[in-house]
Amino acid sequence: MEMYNKELADNAAMLRGKNVPIEPPSLEQNPKVNRVRKLLFFFIGIDLVFSLVNFLFVIHSYAASESLESQSPNSSSQLVLIIASLIYYGFGLLVTYRYYQTGLLIIFIILYSSKLYTLLKRNKRLTIEQI
Repeated sequence: MEMYNKELADNAAMLRGKNVPIEPPSLEQNPKVNRVRKLLFFFIGIDLVFSLVNFLFVIHSYAASESLESQSPNSSSQLVLIIASLIYYGFGLLVTYRYYQTGLLIIFIILYSSKLYTLLKRNKRLTIEQI
């Protein structure tokens, strides 16, 4: 037991003598992180393009309508939702490109809260229509 303690003390003394700075590994050097980052960048880019196309369709429907009274009450909320999704996916591309960990957490929170809001709104609409 005493021999084991002496070896540990010698190893600790050798480690203390070296002035080697300890740096965490870079995320850019990890191939798994790079692969996931590229996939995430690709899929968020696709979502951004779909949101942009949806935005163009909504703007076209606004321009094609004869008056604002003929539009449904959900059209303005639809426009706000599309603009929010454009901002959201644009921010997602920025975060994916720059590796902001807090930004990724915010993106996932916003994504799931918007999906929850849409689900609750749809269920509320169904219950009101059923009455």
